[in-house]
This record gives sequence, structure tokens and C-alpha cells, in this order.
Amino acid sequence: MGAADDLLPTPPPALAGLLWRPVAKVLGCEPAAPPPWRVLRFRRGTFAHTPADCALRPAARNGWSNLFLAGDWTRTGQSATLDGAVQSGHAAAAAALGAARPD
Repeated sequence: MGAADDLLPTPPPALAGLLWRPVAKVLGCEPAAPPPWRVLRFRRGTFAHTPADCALRPAARNGWSNLFLAGDWTRTGQSATLDGAVQSGHAAAAAALGAARPD
């Protein structure tokens, strides 16, 4: 189940308008006139980010001495975003470098 499943039945023009209104407010634009848009729907594009789901996200270190995980889906403390993916890559690289150093 995706975090936006309740929006799936919304027709694309209505969805575009719904999503544009808060953006227009922040940008000081006309909320009734969205710029050109296209709605792409991915039923399982992201997980719900509930506390239970977040608790299941694995860390970079995972019990294997030679395996380090990275990706927006890992435990970063952020939602599944590009920033989270970059942060997880840094964490995995740091863990790998630490594991490669002699004690």
C-alpha cells in the first residue's frame, strides 16, 4: 500500500490542481492557473513512512562484515528521498572504510 493510495481515484486535472494550490501559495502564483503538468502514478512508489515501517528499514551495517547497504529505503532518519539516498551512501562508505581499517 502506498502513502498516496487514497489519491489514486482522483482524476489527473483535479489532482494537479490539488497539488498546485499549496505550491502556488508559497511561490505567490495564481492557484487557479497551474503551469503545464503531467501526473505519473506509481501504485507502490514509496512506503507509508509509519513508525512501524521505518523500524523495518535496515542500517548500513547489518551483521555481515563485508556487506554495506545504501539507498533511500535504508535507515537514514529521513524519508525516502534523494537526500536520504545520498546520506545512506555516505554512511555505507564510512562503514566500509571503517571495516577495512585494521583495529
